[in-house]
Amino acid sequence: MNSFKKIIALIIPLLILTSCLKKDKIDEQTQKEIINVEKKPVSSKIDVKTTSFAASIILDDLSKKDNNDYAIDLVKDYSSIETLDFDVAVIPAYELVNLYKKTDHSIKLAAITLLNDIYIIGDRQVNGPADLKNSTIMMPNMNESMNKMVESKLSLAKTFLKVSVETYLSQKEVLSNLKQMDKVFAFLSEPYYSKAIEEKNYYLYDLRQILSFLPNSDIESSGDYLSEVIVVNNNFLKDNKESFDNFLKQFKESQENISQSTVISKNIIDNYDITNADAIDIYNKMENVFITSDTMKGVFQLYMDRLEGLDKNIFSGNRPSDDIYYLN
Repeated sequence: MNSFKKIIALIIPLLILTSCLKKDKIDEQTQKEIINVEKKPVSSKIDVKTTSFAASIILDDLSKKDNNDYAIDLVKDYSSIETLDFDVAVIPAYELVNLYKKTDHSIKLAAITLLNDIYIIGDRQVNGPADLKNSTIMMPNMNESMNKMVESKLSLAKTFLKVSVETYLSQKEVLSNLKQMDKVFAFLSEPYYSKAIEEKNYYLYDLRQILSFLPNSDIESSGDYLSEVIVVNNNFLKDNKESFDNFLKQFKESQENISQSTVISKNIIDNYDITNADAIDIYNKMENVFITSDTMKGVFQLYMDRLEGLDKNIFSGNRPSDDIYYLN
């Protein structure tokens, strides 16, 4: 079992998975030109984009309030976010540094909103290396730096244990293919984890326990892992600080007030192929938090320390400066 934990622990940079599709690369020069284009005029509604399950439910509730000031968009890929076509966005924590670089430092981290939304499941108990031979590890695609790190960390397992790694555009695809395979291990987050265990009994491997088996690392096995964060476009923030502060306040209120009586919009139900009742049950089991200001800064810096403990080159020498934080 320890050998399996050591191998799985090397994939820990996945930390927070999402159902978001990975877009094709945009030519670097074109990307810079897009980013430097003047932001479109401020409309009557704040443009809020998200790629996740929990944030979709919160924002959907927020949009139904009186005097709704928000245009909510559940996007399927990062293209609009990477080209700054948003005012506010909720994104996976692991995408923040990548987005900060791609947008030439044109965003700020404003809040941490979700913790520990990652599950490692397998269809068999592993007691030693022999149980891992010829198995498959399934995961969604991520950004380039994360993909390279996973490939590097798994190279020995792939060589000596014939472990294969299959990546998919989305968790929805992981879940679909998981049903048809055996001797398989998968990384999933909600609601896909709950949907997977509804159909089959899987072994669940605890992420925090696994960390204690990381070789040559100072990373502690205790503590939480960041899942999602709120970011704000600097161009929007420049003239709309009061409106953004009000958004943060209302987001927190909606986050805390989701209940069994909450009615979710049909587009969310259809997107995740889930019932209203199941969606609320899953949401209420998730570790929703709202961490801002100096506490947020300290937590995110610790998160970056952990990533650098896994791979000292993860940020390619460009760890974000303090201007990434919105300290209200």
